[in-house]
Amino acid sequence: MAVFSSLAAIAGAVGAAASVAGTVVSYMGQKKAQAAQERAEKVRETQMNLEATRQRRQVVRQAQIARATAVSNAAGQGASEGSGLAGGLGQVQGQAGSSAVAINQNQQLGQKMFGINRDISAGQSMASLGQGISSFGGALINSQETLGRLGTYWGSPRTA
Repeated sequence: MAVFSSLAAIAGAVGAAASVAGTVVSYMGQKKAQAAQERAEKVRETQMNLEATRQRRQVVRQAQIARATAVSNAAGQGASEGSGLAGGLGQVQGQAGSSAVAINQNQQLGQKMFGINRDISAGQSMASLGQGISSFGGALINSQETLGRLGTYWGSPRTA
């Protein structure tokens, strides 16, 4: 009977140790996944910022082309000093400015979303840690009797 009691105590201790090890490994895995997710988010954010810069440059190019076309057409018609050209150039600049504002607003919204995603990732990591601690605590409670018997077994004098 003492052999079964000893085996139960050992099994309880091994179970508790496995629970601890599982919690630690789970936490380490979650931290590694979170770090990878954060790196991926940084790459996507960099990509978004590069795209916004490219779009701004394209708006400037298009405005320059439109301005040059308007000036060339006005000069070809002998109206390079007229108010029509000035109005047309103002419209080109206004459209370019509106496009640049839209690009900036989209970029700001994107940056806010990346910030929110970082907060979500940190919260998920914290929740995972909490679940691991809770799981470990539950395992200790469930093996409390076995651990008590193990302490009694190791603390009692043995006869040869």
